[in-house]
Amino acid sequence: MSGKSFAVHKFGGTSVGTADSIRKCIEIVKTLVPNNRIAMVVSAMGGQPKVTDMLLDSVHASASVNEEKRDNLLVAILDKHSVAIKDLLPDHPIEVERLIRIVQKDLEDIHVILKAVQLLQNAGELILELISGYGELWSAQVLASVMQSMGMPFEFLNARDVIRIRTEGGTGQMVDWEMSQHYIDEVLAAREKELGYKTHFVITGFIATTTDGVATTLKRDGSDYSASIFGYLLKADAITIWTDVSGVYSADPRRVRGAQVITQVSYNEAIELSYFGAKVIHPKTVTPAIMANIPIYIKNTFEPSAAGTRIYQPPSQGEAVREKTVCGFSTVDNVALLNIDGNGMVGVSGIALRLFSALEDVSVPVLFIAQASSEHSICFATRESHALAAKEAIEAKFYWELSK
Repeated sequence: MSGKSFAVHKFGGTSVGTADSIRKCIEIVKTLVPNNRIAMVVSAMGGQPKVTDMLLDSVHASASVNEEKRDNLLVAILDKHSVAIKDLLPDHPIEVERLIRIVQKDLEDIHVILKAVQLLQNAGELILELISGYGELWSAQVLASVMQSMGMPFEFLNARDVIRIRTEGGTGQMVDWEMSQHYIDEVLAAREKELGYKTHFVITGFIATTTDGVATTLKRDGSDYSASIFGYLLKADAITIWTDVSGVYSADPRRVRGAQVITQVSYNEAIELSYFGAKVIHPKTVTPAIMANIPIYIKNTFEPSAAGTRIYQPPSQGEAVREKTVCGFSTVDNVALLNIDGNGMVGVSGIALRLFSALEDVSVPVLFIAQASSEHSICFATRESHALAAKEAIEAKFYWELSK
């Protein structure tokens, strides 16, 4: 393995939802091991029901003092993992017992935390962040163990030991790249010294640690983002997102019968398609890849031979670049349009600033905005679920102007 560069492969919840799905992931990785040093980034077990959903539901059940629902959820989580572990390691009873005991012990710790939630009758954000990340810890440890049992040198790596997140200044989550790079370099050196060789890794997606040492998560589409972060930190040659679709489509295939997989998409095109409704990749996932110019491949776990989509930066010369053609079509559903107009707004400066300030105060995202040149009216779009909060905030901020 000496001299080989890393290749990051991320497997989502559907890809690791059952023992059979996990076997498909392992078969894919087995073909890649001879040519690359592999970093697998995995989500919590998906399928029906999803482990992360059950964990979050257990917190909310505790907050509403529903002990029966909470306990049933914790039992279901243990059963889901136990069934998969026994199926994947039928000839390794000691390892089966060890892995099941890890899940049991963690669930006992979770139960203690949930008792406190029940007493407080409040599902605090820090508790939700901590508990929602356990699924990735379990799935990554199971994957690493199964691969070791098959003679492949894979080691478990907890992303909370590496990724550091800053949340100060009201700017949202920001990766502390310098600190994260320091920790991954330390981990790689320590594992190589301990083992005597360069190993492959199975890494937890979704979870991280704040720069203050508090457990956190990377929020929506966090596992994909984790893969891109590790691609940057490991100086990977490529990042592959394995999912249950065969790539980025020219349109939603559920709505457009003739939709086709787009084999090549630029970083900018992928960001625009995603922002306006395409579900394959989140814009934040692309950012670390752009920083290091690492191509991202979208592939289907259940059709690994399909070409998929490459997301990359096309060269300025030597290769066809779509500059004046349509890449694809996407839609944003459940959108509300709000229009503000009034004579009191004409010729008054700072209207847009006050509008966005009011929306920011109630955490309402704006999808797009159209403004008359006279500032007599402003129209903007937001998610339908945020419409009422936006309306009330605007009416309070512009009470005098709207009343004229």
